Amino acid sequence: MINLVKQNINFVFLIILSISAWSLNKSFETKESIMIDEKRKIENKFYLKSSKIISTDRSGIHLFTMDAKYAEQESTNIINFYDVKISYSPQSKISWIITSDKAIKIANEDFFLLEGNVKASTLKESSQETIVLTDQLEVDPQRYLIKTEKMVTINIDGNNLSAEGMMAILNEDRLELKSKIKGKFLQKNIQ
Repeated sequence: MINLVKQNINFVFLIILSISAWSLNKSFETKESIMIDEKRKIENKFYLKSSKIISTDRSGIHLFTMDAKYAEQESTNIINFYDVKISYSPQSKISWIITSDKAIKIANEDFFLLEGNVKASTLKESSQETIVLTDQLEVDPQRYLIKTEKMVTINIDGNNLSAEGMMAILNEDRLELKSKIKGKFLQKNIQ
């Protein structure tokens, strides 16, 4: 009788142990399937060669074009563009062209974040060329706004300025420097 009780206890113990192992295994399988789904989301990126974004206003008038040699989806919310050029259409009457090594577009944001060798330049009717150089620039092409908190170097018809932080409203030809402004203008270039 004692042997039979021991065998039943051992059998009950084995059943409990196997149920516990099965339950533990199921919990790991769920986590693995979730991880596999997350990996699939990341693997389903897209890559574009020679991409072009053309933006219009509400009435359909062409505002600007952004050209990039290469684009890739970093995540579901971020797209990176490489070797970028933003140019405004003649209808917008904005003569600025903006180039950079990289542009980042974040979902639900109106702006592009440009990084690396950022250059914004224009040629005005009076032939005074303005060039803005910086490492990072936030560009909101629909509002004609560019800004940065980084160091900028500005060349206006051969005269140089540098500052930390800048904001420009392109359709108003307005440029505001924020701090640490240094520059030198030659008398011959002042009108």
